[in-house]
Amino acid sequence: MHFITEIIQPLCQCYQEQGQEQELIQYLKKCFNDYPNLYLMLTIANYLQRINNEQTAIDFIAEQVNNDQSLRNLSKLINLYLSTAHNSAAEKLNMLQAIIQQLSAGKPAYCCSHCGFTAPILYWNCPGCHHWSSARPLQKNIGGG
Repeated sequence: MHFITEIIQPLCQCYQEQGQEQELIQYLKKCFNDYPNLYLMLTIANYLQRINNEQTAIDFIAEQVNNDQSLRNLSKLINLYLSTAHNSAAEKLNMLQAIIQQLSAGKPAYCCSHCGFTAPILYWNCPGCHHWSSARPLQKNIGGG
């Protein structure tokens, strides 16, 4: 389950081609309950928005923000609110979004369990110690930091 984020796109494509988006959402929610991480949460929210409506996606992310108040979750929630905001509210949300993006930029996504080498992409062979299959996702929780 650690590498669900690596297969999520082709998995979603398979479900879509079979016309089973509702089943996909249920499966992704099960995966999310077993191994919560930001990428799964955002994927679920995107499908909820597309299949149900924007408010369902907002409610789902708001629930996750309440459970794990990280900057990236808050950022996604702000993006959803921005789509319905007007004038000064949208301007303030954009400013808040820019600050959050600056605070959360540049964080590594993977860490070698052998030597501690961190990288933003998955290396099957660690560039630091050259061990195979030692990289693990850093996002143990939803926000990853």
